[in-house]
Amino acid sequence: MNTTYDSHNLSRRGNNQVILEALTSVLGIAVCCSSEIPQERLDMDNVAAKLSSIKSKLHGTHAQRCRRNSAGNFRSPSAPIS
Repeated sequence: MNTTYDSHNLSRRGNNQVILEALTSVLGIAVCCSSEIPQERLDMDNVAAKLSSIKSKLHGTHAQRCRRNSAGNFRSPSAPIS
């Protein structure tokens, strides 16, 4: 088994998990914002804070992937194959 390939797959699964958690969180916020009773809806300050937190987590995942790519460990999925 190729160790680089295995660590790449583990890393990709970890990234996919972070993305799935972020999407789940965003949908949860959407549901809270769509309550029929206005008093039960999240206020916009709370929504902005939650979305900012999600963005930070996703940005951290993206930054880790960029560091690995720049170190030459992995090819970006969007990079053309030479």
